[in-house]
Amino acid sequence: MARDAIAKFLSEYLPANPDVKAALDRLAGEELVQAAVQAGAKADCAFSEDEFRDLMWAVAARKTGRGELSEEQLEAVAGGRKAGGGQQEYIKVTMKEIFISGVSF
Repeated sequence: MARDAIAKFLSEYLPANPDVKAALDRLAGEELVQAAVQAGAKADCAFSEDEFRDLMWAVAARKTGRGELSEEQLEAVAGGRKAGGGQQEYIKVTMKEIFISGVSF
């Protein structure tokens, strides 16, 4: 199950591999998603980009104190700021904001 794989990757693999965690900490948005999926596959913790993106969105929702993000905020998390249309909110989620204290099913 992808949820188990992401939990194992974040709670076991990254703490045991600080060089990989440091590399991921420098990324955000789609770069982070792609790199995390690749690192997860190498760590035998397979999960998809969509599954990891869902986790990032949940973290961003908690970070903003809102239950759900607007479509614009989701795009900002996934791919950066949209051009045009004036000032827009920008949410940047990095591995530093993702913390798993336990997994329950």
